[in-house]
Formats: sequence, C-alpha cells, structure tokens
Amino acid sequence: MSNSNGDDFASRFKTALREAGFADLNYDEKGKLFGVTAQAVRKWLSGEALPSSRRAPEVAAKLGVRRAWLLDGEAPMRPIATTLAKDVRETANEYNEQFHISSNEFKLLQDFRNLPRPVQLSVEELLGAMSKSLGGP
Repeated sequence: MSNSNGDDFASRFKTALREAGFADLNYDEKGKLFGVTAQAVRKWLSGEALPSSRRAPEVAAKLGVRRAWLLDGEAPMRPIATTLAKDVRETANEYNEQFHISSNEFKLLQDFRNLPRPVQLSVEELLGAMSKSLGGP
C-alpha cells in the first residue's frame, strides 16, 4: 500500500496507540492486543496495510477511538455518547469543538474507569468539592 492513505492511517494508529498507553508494547504484544500477528501490526504501523473491515472496529474500540477516525481521519477522534447531540442543531465543527476529548482527558477517563467503584465515588466527591470551591457548578 505505502501511499498517503496508508501513511495517514499509520500516523493516526500511532497517535491512538500512544494516547491509549500502548505505544511501548512490542509487535508481538500489540498483535496479541488486537488478535493479529506481529507482522500485521508492523504493516499497519508502516502504512503498508490497514486492518480488515471486520477487524477495524475491534482495533478502534481497543484504542478508544472511532473507526471512521482511525481509517479515514473523520472527526471526532473519540466517540462521545450524548443525547444532547440529537437535540442540538449545530454545525459539525461546533459540535466537534464542544465534544472533543483531549488526550489528557481520555487518559484521565481511562484511569478513572480502572478504579474500584468505591474509589470512583470518592474521586467524584473530591472533584465536585474542588470545582464548587473554585466557583464551578
């Protein structure tokens, strides 16, 4: 493949790996993560190949990104489930700006989700108190 589509995919794949905390895994470990061979991962990283249409949704889900972003660069990068999007009529750019999650926010959310529920509740309470003391809602 090694064309701009493959190179663009490889760049997005590397970004997603880095932001999800998987960049330091070796080819074999990445292969196990995605259920493919180390050779397949090497080809994805070099832009020689893309995940199959069957495999792409699984890869995107493990990286916490949208399949359309990973394969085609279509924003936003990460899925955000919200009913607000159905009610609000905004341009795509305004929507993407309002609901885009930065890499720091994504990592924070991943870490939060890995905490036991009682610790999550304590963190929620602490953040709420901090926000309120700083004049937030």
